[in-house]
Amino acid sequence: MKGVGVFTGETTAPSGIPITADEECLKERKWWCFLLSSIFTFLMGIVSVLIQRAIYSIFCRKVEDEYSQAELRRQQEEAKKLRLQGQNPDGQADGDFMSEAKDWAGELISGQTGTGRILVCLVFILSISSLVIYFIDASSEGVEQCIPWAENTTQQIDLAFNIFFMVYFFIRFIAASDKFWFMLELYSFVDYFTIPPSFVSIYLNRTWIGLRFLRALRL
Repeated sequence: MKGVGVFTGETTAPSGIPITADEECLKERKWWCFLLSSIFTFLMGIVSVLIQRAIYSIFCRKVEDEYSQAELRRQQEEAKKLRLQGQNPDGQADGDFMSEAKDWAGELISGQTGTGRILVCLVFILSISSLVIYFIDASSEGVEQCIPWAENTTQQIDLAFNIFFMVYFFIRFIAASDKFWFMLELYSFVDYFTIPPSFVSIYLNRTWIGLRFLRALRL
């Protein structure tokens, strides 16, 4: 009497060797999705900065043309009165929100304040931790693995680190005097090629070690 076949969740190769679900998944490599996310993030950042510069150049030029010499003299007189009253000793008006944010961000990344020193130490510690996780994944997995993000503890920890690095990236961006050259810095490229792939892995339910070793450049 012939036995009834039982479904095991495996397919069979032409040679008769069973193919696991992971091997079936890896038949279609998607490393290029991770790489494209990094390249797209970089290009989107560059384009955004250039558009912002173009808009600022057009509108600020119009605003400057509308200011008369009399208006400029009036502003100078008001600044002088404030200086005589003990306010703004440098003779300049208080900065707007962006100027204050830039000063705050600059203090943070320079480590001149207690909070800034803590932030700098955290960046160093988490960079080392992220590199350790990279070595763990590199030694126990292949370059690309079909492991659901919800079941991958190291990827979950790495994502938490990358969220912190993303916040730190924006703080550095705010503090940068020249946004365009900031986008071309070495540390910025480290973030481009390490942060976006962490989010892509959630969507694709697979991991790619890729260029995560670049985090060592921050040490």
